[in-house]
Amino acid sequence: MPTIAFLNNVDNSINAFSAFRALLLELHTTKSEHDIKTVVVTPFCTGVGGMSPEKSAVQMKLAYDTIIKPVSGDWLGHFIIKNGLT
Repeated sequence: MPTIAFLNNVDNSINAFSAFRALLLELHTTKSEHDIKTVVVTPFCTGVGGMSPEKSAVQMKLAYDTIIKPVSGDWLGHFIIKNGLT
């Protein structure tokens, strides 16, 4: 499944974060309806999107952390500033 709506470079975006967070939210809300035990994904946005696997991994890890072990505060703002996406 593509993780990019338009074929362009998304290296300076939070697209990997947003796409992976959406996937995790969907899994989290439907887990009682289905017996999903394992999900395997490749790094998001690293093909046509031009994002490095390392940057994708950082974004996907943060998305995971916000769903699995959320913390209080402005995590999205912190993420954007930390990753130079301003």
